[in-house]
Amino acid sequence: MRLTPETPSSDLAALATAERTSDRRRRELERLAGICSPRRVDVSVRLDPQVAAARPGEAAGSYEIRIPTTRYEQVGDALPDPVWDRRMQIALLFHELGHVHYSDFERFGDRLDEVDERWRELFRAVYNAAEDAVVETQMAAEFNVRADLLALNAALAARADDRHARFVRLFADGETSDSHDPVRSYTLFEAVTVGLLDRGFGDSGRYAALRDPDDPSRVVRNGRDDVLATLAPVLDDYCADMLSEPNATRRVDRADECFREVRDALASFPPLQRTRIQTAAVRPRDARAAARWPARNADRLPDGETAARRVARTGETGSEAGGSGATSGPVPGEVTTGAIERLVRRRSATSGRGARRSGSPLRREAERLLSVVRDPDASVDEVVVVDPAADGGDRERWAAATAEGRGLAADLRTQLRRERRPRTDSGHRVGRLDSGRLVDAYRGQSRVFSKRLPGRQKDYSCLLLLDRSGSMRGEPGRERARGEGPMRTAENAVAQLAAALYDVGVDISVLSVWRGKPCLELPFGGDPGDHVDRLLTGRADGGTPLAALLTLARHRIAYGAGAVPFVVVVTDGRPDDEDAYADALERCSFPVYGVYLSGERDGDPAFFDRLVHASPDDLGRTLRRLARSFFAHGGG
Repeated sequence: MRLTPETPSSDLAALATAERTSDRRRRELERLAGICSPRRVDVSVRLDPQVAAARPGEAAGSYEIRIPTTRYEQVGDALPDPVWDRRMQIALLFHELGHVHYSDFERFGDRLDEVDERWRELFRAVYNAAEDAVVETQMAAEFNVRADLLALNAALAARADDRHARFVRLFADGETSDSHDPVRSYTLFEAVTVGLLDRGFGDSGRYAALRDPDDPSRVVRNGRDDVLATLAPVLDDYCADMLSEPNATRRVDRADECFREVRDALASFPPLQRTRIQTAAVRPRDARAAARWPARNADRLPDGETAARRVARTGETGSEAGGSGATSGPVPGEVTTGAIERLVRRRSATSGRGARRSGSPLRREAERLLSVVRDPDASVDEVVVVDPAADGGDRERWAAATAEGRGLAADLRTQLRRERRPRTDSGHRVGRLDSGRLVDAYRGQSRVFSKRLPGRQKDYSCLLLLDRSGSMRGEPGRERARGEGPMRTAENAVAQLAAALYDVGVDISVLSVWRGKPCLELPFGGDPGDHVDRLLTGRADGGTPLAALLTLARHRIAYGAGAVPFVVVVTDGRPDDEDAYADALERCSFPVYGVYLSGERDGDPAFFDRLVHASPDDLGRTLRRLARSFFAHGGG
């Protein structure tokens, strides 16, 4: 987004960052996954715009769970949006954890290979629908997340129904029922899938309406209700068997048996009856071939008789089959609902001050920048709020940089403790007699007492200025092909500094210059981990107007939560306009440090209060050497 004097303030609403998309939420879900997994299982969590899935990792016993950041509309609840979003993501996490712990996707892959290509999607649907019910039933009993999983199933069914209705309005003949609702038609494939889902953990009521001759809003394509009637006992027996079978391998084999019965019933029908036409697959499609996927026994499923009763009650309003899926009565879980809530609310004790402020930091910072752009005295006519990278940024490099920066954070924390430590000051008229001044007291002097003075309790703000000019790309070919060059080193330096300063409670922001324009990458009050998709992208183009960047910094630095500000410039070259930069530097009332990345020439010390030269090999040591002067100088 480009901020100019003509930009309407209403446009800034688009910059509000939802908590469901933040790295803080990802870390919370990952911690929760670790708590709810055996020690031998290593689960990482990745946020994805749309996909919910579980995948095996590279190492044995490791898995990656993808949690979507998409918004799910509320069904039957009136919760605040952040609470509802969190509930959906927690439910999706436990759904995927259920597959990680209890599904045998290796056996499923073996069976899938035996199925003819044209029937594979049916086999996948038959197995996945029933297996979803199994793992959700087990997880609801084991971890007491029944309400969250019920809400998820209701939201997914509502989304599927809404998309079905929109399809009918757009592409079908527009036929409506007596209630003026669009008539939703189901192929036999679609009807069987809905029937299996409604016999599982949550009953949406769609299958019951489809089988109800008095409900004209849902029909089977070409009026083939007779096929559903024939298949009903097959689906009943199958779902009851699956819901009471603890062994994952035997569940795959039972799914194969059911699939073959359904396939035989559909084999004589046209291909259109054996596929999706009007409905969309909105549920996680986890079932896929996967090696190295050991499965545990699901030991908290209902017995066969209980499962059969629940399946038989499909479609009864308020029945236990209509959503419970848990064993009768509350089952104490290893992680109670209260424990989950406390874990989700918990924040690191060392988080920066700015992270605890309410509202969206990005939108709040954009509002302040817009006021600077509109100020004729600021001489800044445009600022760009950088769009996040489509690939989410280089999170592996972020993890490596933050790990490398732990030593830097330890140094900074030591400096802060030293600064805030009480000290003894001598030469006072009153206080405690200073033993070192006894001779002066004997001579009649009065300033022979000492006082215990408190340490300097100061809060700091830091603005990191990153040069993304074209020269930061380095030499064409070699650096770009090998992922080297000044830009990568500069981003690593910013990542280490941002993570370490944030870790010790310094409010930080990152401003870059790219394509000749000042760009906002990390707002004051933001968590650097939430903005990796802006900070680690490798972007480099344009000139080096550091004077404009420093001018903007002078107007912005006061917005940090800390009363004592300082600026760090990371660059590989000289400003485009050295006189303008020198004038901007002269106007700064805060220290400006420089991290210079060029190995061919030295930076000019006159452009900074302190300058250090860095290379990829000694970046950590260089930053730690520079950081020793932050608080001493910044404290003034």
